[in-house]
Amino acid sequence: MPAHSTKKFSWKPFTLRWPILIIIAAGTLAVIVVLEILSQQSRITGAVAFTGSQSSSAISFAYLYLPTVVALLYSILWSWIDLDTKRLEPWFQLSNPGGAKAEDSLLLHYPYDFLAFAPVNALRRRHWAVVFAGTATILVFWGVTPLVSSIFARSIVTVDVLSSFKTNAELMQLGNQSSSLNTNFLMNAYGISWLGQEMPGFVTRQGTLEPFEVNGAPATDMVNRTWTARTRLYGTSINCEEAEITEHANGYSYSNRKGCTTFPGHVNVNPEWGFRGLYIGYYTDQHSDYSLEGLGCASSVNSHLFLGLWGKSSKVHDHQPTAFFCEPNYWIQNVNATVTVPTMSVSSMAPLGPQVPLPDSKFNSSAFEYIIGTGAQLVSQRADISATTSVIDQTAGLAGLGYNDTVTNVLGFALGLSRLPLAQYAEHHNLVSSLETAHKLLHALAIKDLLTKNISDQYERQGRISGRTHAIKVVRPLAVTVELLLGSVVILTLALLFHASRRKSQLCADPDSLRDIVAMMPRDHNSLNISAGQTQRSAKPQNGLIQGKLSLVRSHTSFQYRPKSDKIIANSSTTLSAVQEDNSQQRHPSPYRTLPFEMSSTVGILFLVFLGAALSVVVALKLIFENGNGLPLPSKRTVVNQLVLNYVPIVFATILEPFWLLLNRILCLLQPYKELSEGHAAASQSLDLKYASLPPQLTVWRALRAGHYLLSSVCAIGLSANLLAVSLNGLMDTDFVSIEQIMPFALEFQSVFRHSPQPRDQLQTAASTYQYVANANITYGVILPPWTTPATYFVPFALTTRSRSGIVEAYKAATRGFGIEPNCQPSTLNHTAFVTGQQEFWYSRERTLAG
Repeated sequence: MPAHSTKKFSWKPFTLRWPILIIIAAGTLAVIVVLEILSQQSRITGAVAFTGSQSSSAISFAYLYLPTVVALLYSILWSWIDLDTKRLEPWFQLSNPGGAKAEDSLLLHYPYDFLAFAPVNALRRRHWAVVFAGTATILVFWGVTPLVSSIFARSIVTVDVLSSFKTNAELMQLGNQSSSLNTNFLMNAYGISWLGQEMPGFVTRQGTLEPFEVNGAPATDMVNRTWTARTRLYGTSINCEEAEITEHANGYSYSNRKGCTTFPGHVNVNPEWGFRGLYIGYYTDQHSDYSLEGLGCASSVNSHLFLGLWGKSSKVHDHQPTAFFCEPNYWIQNVNATVTVPTMSVSSMAPLGPQVPLPDSKFNSSAFEYIIGTGAQLVSQRADISATTSVIDQTAGLAGLGYNDTVTNVLGFALGLSRLPLAQYAEHHNLVSSLETAHKLLHALAIKDLLTKNISDQYERQGRISGRTHAIKVVRPLAVTVELLLGSVVILTLALLFHASRRKSQLCADPDSLRDIVAMMPRDHNSLNISAGQTQRSAKPQNGLIQGKLSLVRSHTSFQYRPKSDKIIANSSTTLSAVQEDNSQQRHPSPYRTLPFEMSSTVGILFLVFLGAALSVVVALKLIFENGNGLPLPSKRTVVNQLVLNYVPIVFATILEPFWLLLNRILCLLQPYKELSEGHAAASQSLDLKYASLPPQLTVWRALRAGHYLLSSVCAIGLSANLLAVSLNGLMDTDFVSIEQIMPFALEFQSVFRHSPQPRDQLQTAASTYQYVANANITYGVILPPWTTPATYFVPFALTTRSRSGIVEAYKAATRGFGIEPNCQPSTLNHTAFVTGQQEFWYSRERTLAG
């Protein structure tokens, strides 16, 4: 009696039992839910994980390889289910009450059909279990597995996270402001007005923000970061009233009708030609030509007034000037501000409350107004002369606007910031608006210089950090496709469960070895013979096979095949028992001499050519990547890029895997017959081999233990196809690279030097402009003019913005440069000299001399 005769009847493999199929369906549904949650998170927050500029090995493995590994394990599980469904289909057909024809049972060879053909063949025969399992396996192998590798993409996304902020600077004490505030902010204003200098951090043309910073290190590595938080804005505005102008014999006088009337004829704003403007502050100083204090308006009531004037040429018939008396007011306002990191330039502001007057105890407005009106510091300090007095020479910039007259600091900044046609400043609102713009900028820069890090209250509050960072996001179209495929797999799994649970089985054990199959054969030789010549697959009954119907019936505690018809066609082939009896006398031909088509030399050569071509493509891509800095992305769409970079390589691997799967199954089938044909084969090496019940990936260990090294090698290669799919997922990746391209450039200028000197006034104007440019670059980091470095000026050449490789970021070519190498000698003076313009100032311990 066979060893399995005492086992339970109606045996079914565990892969087709309801607990396993329920677990698979539930697990697949769980994957769909998780994938949809990640997809929605990616849609809402922009990513499922943030990696920063340098992703760790764990993160790279998590999004590049882990999904493919999980999908491959899932595909191995379905390969097992598919194998059991296909190999046991003949036995289930024989277990039907009415039996089954030979071509629908014994002659079935679903496990050895190509993956895509088995469901089609089963559909024609209405073998629904094979249809369900085979279709699900195809969806997993050629749909889910390659697409999973493309679901997650690494890209640069914009993120927005909550964070804690604190104040890191505030206005210094009032008593220190007059001595700390010097004329440096005027030089800063010149750079902004005329040189294109960027605004300092937390400073806008409307005012200065109270600086803030992140309370602790931000958790996410970002680029183009912005901070958004609640803070306070220090600002100013001016209230202006049109002056009452009275014409006198020697000129005009101006009155604000509130006790301030200038002396007549002392201020002339009607040049002979062109236009002339003036900004006249209240305070008197030796560096200023005009002041309201010196023109008859000396009063504490008028101490914050200034007079703005704009006059036309005296040759014009109606040449009465435009005049306004203005008084500034200073305020503070709560705002929600966004600044760009690391420059801290202000991107946007939103008011959170009204403008509240700034108390006099917080800001020394007199010191500020003294400097902008006179160009000198209110409280004299021992320092570099440029920090204590600064009448900015703006003639170079004003000449470009057509203004060729003298100008005061504030009016020059007003013209430089507004850049209106000169005639339009005669209109009241244009003059007032321009002066207010300049006044706001100067006040903002002055507040910036008065901020100190010594703060009493850090004022912690919540804000947001926004920026662009490298992140892992879900490609929504591909995720939806995978979800639909997995949903189809769930439906097919439930259909297989329903069908398998209703099928009757006359098996008492797994017929996974040749011994188990032989044990179920009829005992009389007139019923059925197994011929060694019938190991080949056939679509139709061949010689030695039964015509009619067969059924699997019980015989006591075992099972046997019984033909439903007594009609048997026998031949003279050697039976199994005959082979065993005669192998001592002669060796029979090996079944490997008649091989399936898949093992023919033709298929082998074609397969090698296919692998060689694939290897050539990989090598060519590697050479291109190394020598040409990669290839341009195939599309601007993420979906297309993911399909090309991830899906196509994985498809290649998943095409290889079914071929190796089929090859493995055929070898597993033939291995027992090979051992028997060679004679003297032990039962454990032939009849008891259980290769047919496991996927090839799991058969390698049994083959090694049995000493079947060829089979184990082929199984290992089949397993390596899974590893190949994982490694191909990281074959190509995206990154930014610099590509050099050779292009012709033409010089646009020639270097010509004149031996005759230029006029002195032109040299002085040019020198002051260059001094301001250098000062703005060294002090405030203003970008130098094109073709200029801190040490050299280069002759320009013609540039082009066209490039086959994309946006041009830099140019490189040979050109001529001009520079200077100073030759400095030790000074013979016993004191330090400071030189500004045409004056030299010596400072010593005993006295200060001017000369």
